[in-house]
Amino acid sequence: MRVLEASLLNNGFSEEEVAIVHPRDMKKMIGPDTKIIAIGAHDPLGINPPTSTFVDMVRTGPPYNRIKFLELLDTLSKMNVKVVVGGKGAWQVADPVIMDKLGIDYVHLGEGKISVPRMFRSIVNGEDVPRVVTGEDVPVEVIPKILGPTTHGLVEISRGCCRGCAFCTPGRYKPFGPVRSG
Repeated sequence: MRVLEASLLNNGFSEEEVAIVHPRDMKKMIGPDTKIIAIGAHDPLGINPPTSTFVDMVRTGPPYNRIKFLELLDTLSKMNVKVVVGGKGAWQVADPVIMDKLGIDYVHLGEGKISVPRMFRSIVNGEDVPRVVTGEDVPVEVIPKILGPTTHGLVEISRGCCRGCAFCTPGRYKPFGPVRSG
């Protein structure tokens, strides 16, 4: 989310227009001028292989990440904002039937450092935007430096592998040549 924040700020949005907020603080931050709430989701419905495997093994009921994601969407459904879901798990909700059921206006798949600022500007301006937008490859030199602190930040060392698994956003959208050994 911090990289997208930097992308938005580098592409014409002001610091007054962009905020990274923890879901528990969201209600305090949303005001009458709030137009878009963007949610970065790793496994929003709890169906990625690790989550679904553990849930099936221990039979604890619905995954906690699904419960919290649905609670967040329920909260947002009571507000007059456009809801955009992106991130590695956005593929789980990128179906118009699911989007309608959950109250999601738009889904962004793939990398968003270039396409999200354009998408958000179009939404704010009331222009037609496809409900599901796929980002484009982003050259390393275009990835902006984050401007704010992160909690439990990660260092990206790769972007998917060459297998192209349906549940892996980087693997699905990155063109790879043949794997060579030796």
